[in-house]
Amino acid sequence: MFNKDIRELYNIVPVGTPVIIRNGSYGPFGTGFRELFPGDRGADVLAIQQKLKVLGYFNSLQTGIYEDDLKQALHKFQKDKKLKVKDNITREDYHAMGFREFD
Repeated sequence: MFNKDIRELYNIVPVGTPVIIRNGSYGPFGTGFRELFPGDRGADVLAIQQKLKVLGYFNSLQTGIYEDDLKQALHKFQKDKKLKVKDNITREDYHAMGFREFD
């Protein structure tokens, strides 16, 4: 997003409105999988929250912010899938959730 885009949005969207930028044409993983850590924000975090909700692990508000509720859901998912239980989300976790990278 460029400054000119922000200026245009400033006149359309009320100040204080939560905004989630979902990345470009290839979605949240257009540049590959980013290793995620608690506190991270972004469209990729939102995609993880949405996937874990569909899989029955995440029941909180989907915000695109990696907070304790996502960490708890992730730990349960990792344990159920017999993955190493850890706070960071790695390529192995993405694949276990069914995500695949673009070639």
